[in-house]
Amino acid sequence: SLKDKIIHQINLAPWKGNFETEANVSISNAIYSDVAIEKLDVSFTSNDNKLLIKEFLAQGLAGADIRLIADIDNVYTDPQFNELSYTIKTNNFPMLTSSVGLNLGNKSLFKRKLFSTQGVLSGNISKFSLSSIQKFGDVEFSYTGDISLAKGEKEVYKGDIELKADNFTNFVHDIGFDYTPDIPATSFTISGAIKGNGSVFDVSNFNAYLG
Repeated sequence: SLKDKIIHQINLAPWKGNFETEANVSISNAIYSDVAIEKLDVSFTSNDNKLLIKEFLAQGLAGADIRLIADIDNVYTDPQFNELSYTIKTNNFPMLTSSVGLNLGNKSLFKRKLFSTQGVLSGNISKFSLSSIQKFGDVEFSYTGDISLAKGEKEVYKGDIELKADNFTNFVHDIGFDYTPDIPATSFTISGAIKGNGSVFDVSNFNAYLG
């Protein structure tokens, strides 16, 4: 499972142990799991089963810059994120996803090169609360709510969403619809409350604005 894989990687840490560790690490031109990193700066403290990441900054990781700050309890057994904030920016999103083995399908939206995301989460690997903003070029998507990755979970996500696009026609084409409105349309915004999973979902309090 994803949880087991993450815990396994964490337990490979050389500082694991029942003692306090504080470190500031700076590395240039590193490779981790066959992924190149131009520059890596990490500042953290570890005490028994608690990890405080004051800053994790990876520049040029498969063409992306990643910043992470986290406060984690039970880090080696069942990580509990008191708070984890992150920022990711890249000028070549397809290169980033292929480098980390992430397949997002063939939609043109996910082949746009400009991508950024930032967010804050709390909880554990199986279930957590998330507030995040993602940008694919001129398309912005935000989500605030709960995510559950537990096996057999019917409601994987439950929260509020908002999507904004500067060019409606380009957006519908990029998500796979062959549609062009009779009247030229520019900006497009939808929002609502959503719950469900990848196959079945329900949207309420739905609002849409075009023009």
